[in-house]
Amino acid sequence: DDFETMSKLSITHDSIGLSPNEHWDFANTNDTGRMRSFVNDDINIGGSRSVSLDDKLSTRNGSKNTFTGTFNLGGYDTANTEVRIDFDYLLHSIPKTQDGNVVTARGNDTAPWKILHSYDLSAYPGNITTVRSLSLTDVLTAAKTNFSTSTQISFGQHDTTLIAAQNYGAGLTLDNFKIYTVTNDASIVSVVSPASANCGLPPSV
Repeated sequence: DDFETMSKLSITHDSIGLSPNEHWDFANTNDTGRMRSFVNDDINIGGSRSVSLDDKLSTRNGSKNTFTGTFNLGGYDTANTEVRIDFDYLLHSIPKTQDGNVVTARGNDTAPWKILHSYDLSAYPGNITTVRSLSLTDVLTAAKTNFSTSTQISFGQHDTTLIAAQNYGAGLTLDNFKIYTVTNDASIVSVVSPASANCGLPPSV
């Protein structure tokens, strides 16, 4: 998902079905937390849309923000299907804490969250980090759970101020998300999402 079909959004409250394919939701722990689909052209990772998470103003403790995708993977099984995740991100500064700055996953929308990826907090602020071939299958297998019609990936962000520039302020920008299957650890079999037809959930879920 390159988020190019999203409207220009600026959200500061819990919201569901933000993208046209209705996969993506936003949540925060207080109303200073913010999600935007466009900050400015210098912030975009690619194209005219990237998803950015930050606070709308400087605060003492900040908001724990999450941008969560829900995908219908009910036709797959961890026993015989390798599902991988790709995405690009940039941190606009080094977060004050690692708490909340992590990508998590779960097999269904009631299962406990498990860590899929920790952001590189040593990366120079403003540099794009490319993440490729994360095994969602391995994470769910270790958690003794399976794919479902409500498998979720959640991008977390936690800091105390707003994005001011590509390498100044605080926040996370995300783009080029892809979830796909592979065979023999060598080639892509098919991209399983995002696509509106793959989301078996109504907008209210």
